[in-house]
Amino acid sequence: MFVTSQSNRRALYRHALLLAFGGMLAGCQTPSMSTDQRMQLALGVAQSERVDVAETSLLTTQAEYQRDHNRLGEARAAFALGELYKSKRWQDQQQPPETINSYVRAADFYQQAATLYQQLEQPALEASAHVGAANAFLLADQLPKACQNFEEAQRLASDPRMAQDRKNAEVLERSLQFFSDLTVVCAIRPR
Repeated sequence: MFVTSQSNRRALYRHALLLAFGGMLAGCQTPSMSTDQRMQLALGVAQSERVDVAETSLLTTQAEYQRDHNRLGEARAAFALGELYKSKRWQDQQQPPETINSYVRAADFYQQAATLYQQLEQPALEASAHVGAANAFLLADQLPKACQNFEEAQRLASDPRMAQDRKNAEVLERSLQFFSDLTVVCAIRPR
């Protein structure tokens, strides 16, 4: 049978990921699968409705990166957890006040990623993590923390080291433009 529509291909891809991930969780994991490969698989699962499975996998890979002293992997996992907890898929499964708590948890993971990217001297990724934290804090109705993170991202955007990482700097620039209204809100908020 030939799959012709893009939505059918996506559905088959999701099912294949879920089957592969389910097999891993059932103890059928290939011993040669690296932490990076498991993280990629978890990121794919996070795009499905199985966000609980993605959460477990991302937390596990983050712990493995910590154990292995892989700061870059740890930062990537923290950023991915921030994205997961802020995602519509995750939020759709929450009830108030858990929705707010999930946004705060997302912000915490983004801040963790920002700290790690700072230690790795990757200002574009550090700033992107601050934008993620600002967005999550804004969704959690914590404007002062949102502004603090957004202002830090803006400060980092002018760092001369951005020229060394054009790809991530361009992504950051688009994120800052998307949230440009936050600049005005932060400027007029009472301090």
